[in-house]
Amino acid sequence: MKNLFKLSMPFAFAAAGMLVACGDDSSSAEEPVSEIVDLKAPFEIITDKAKFSYNSKDSTLIRKDPVCKEGSLGNLVWKATEDDPDTAVAYINKSTITMVANGVTTKYDFEGSKFPTGLWSLPEDASKRFLDGYRLTSDNMMQSIFRFDGNCFLKDFFASFRKGYDALEEADSVLTSFYMRFRAPSDTLDETEMLRNIRAVDCDQITLYDGLVSVTVSDFTPHSGTLKVVYDKKECKIDFNLRYAYSESDCKAAYADWQDDKNASETFRFEDYWKDVNYDDYCIEELILAMKKAEGIPLKKEARDADLAKDFANMITDIVVDGMK
Repeated sequence: MKNLFKLSMPFAFAAAGMLVACGDDSSSAEEPVSEIVDLKAPFEIITDKAKFSYNSKDSTLIRKDPVCKEGSLGNLVWKATEDDPDTAVAYINKSTITMVANGVTTKYDFEGSKFPTGLWSLPEDASKRFLDGYRLTSDNMMQSIFRFDGNCFLKDFFASFRKGYDALEEADSVLTSFYMRFRAPSDTLDETEMLRNIRAVDCDQITLYDGLVSVTVSDFTPHSGTLKVVYDKKECKIDFNLRYAYSESDCKAAYADWQDDKNASETFRFEDYWKDVNYDDYCIEELILAMKKAEGIPLKKEARDADLAKDFANMITDIVVDGMK
């Protein structure tokens, strides 16, 4: 989907953000709600949020992104809204929105009772089960959303896997990387073999390699969840929580993770630390070693067990939530 000002619209494999009932344009929550996400029914998930204002007299739409960055003095700078927001002109004719920003005109379909609050989506996505869009709320929040209109999320996803869906491109990449993690370093990707070896056995579970490895989503809320990875009789839980730059506490937590990251880039980017992943080091390490020993997968001699566990836990979480940023 084309950007609305600075915001990119990604796809979430099985995401967690802020749940909004489909067709509801009155949501005004600024903190994630606690309902369990039903992966067997249509749902919407918020992947990012910012403030906006709209002047109906001149059709001016202003987006005000949050600020979460390191300042010139090496200090963390956070603001709920930036000082120099983006401005566009947006108006509606029947159910079609015309928006002009930086000389570029974009058309959106509109669902809602009072413009501009409601769902904005691209016309070419109207018949798709997976689409990206924007939901503008009555309390002036602009939310980027992922919308699923099917009835069994993971099975519908795999029916579309690697078939040219733009919205699924990032998820394809993440899942392919996870699949190759179980192969020897010298192995090359055989796409046909991979598609035979990955199965969605339910709306909330995938298996790899004839069921040897499974990943299941449980306790899935709009902003957190628990993943269970199983190999043979070994089961490990991985808990995750998503972060939003609009939240000062999330900004601070992301900055702290960057400071503690031995492999961090020189510049702090909130987008690199937008999720918090928690797991039992020993459980993951034991699962990895048992799996690699039984399957004859070479170990990376230079990697410590704790590093392998961290990398593995993050990769499993990425299967579920990566692509959102």
